[in-house]
Amino acid sequence: MGFNVYELRSRHGLFSSVTLVFAFTLGCRMSGPKGFLGVTWGDDASAASTKLHLTCGNWQPWEGNGAYQACFDIDHPVEAFGLQAYARLFQSQGRVEGLSLRFMHCGVTRDVLTTAIRKEFNLTADPGSLYSVFDDGSAVHFSHDSGDDTCQLTVAGPRFGKAFADYMLQQGFRNLGGGMGPR
Repeated sequence: MGFNVYELRSRHGLFSSVTLVFAFTLGCRMSGPKGFLGVTWGDDASAASTKLHLTCGNWQPWEGNGAYQACFDIDHPVEAFGLQAYARLFQSQGRVEGLSLRFMHCGVTRDVLTTAIRKEFNLTADPGSLYSVFDDGSAVHFSHDSGDDTCQLTVAGPRFGKAFADYMLQQGFRNLGGGMGPR
């Protein structure tokens, strides 16, 4: 069964910088995306970076799990949903596992992006943060950071999706603990 995770905020500011994880089942979603922007999960990572016109000579360990590496190319933005975005490609053992896009100055286009992402990945129009995890472990996550006015879309295959979900949960609990400290 798939589920969505929503962002909850306290009216009194206690958790103003904290994302709480609230999940509920939505019914059966067989499998998530098999890839994105012409790249399929399991493709050769070098070939995928070339297909996306990214320079990925230096893969760095992903901060969420050392079994994955990430390439972030700020010199060669990609086009998605009619907008330019900086791409971060995720791989393990030379195979593509996921892709993340960072859209700059997206406050104005956030609603349009949200609608396009829901349509692209056949997601329901539920309120709150856009985060869907599918039966096969694949994930789609879209968020807006008002601090720097960027939007981030992460599309993860089944293996990386599980690691990404664990990382998001860990970050949520870490933020929750910090938000409960003395004031």
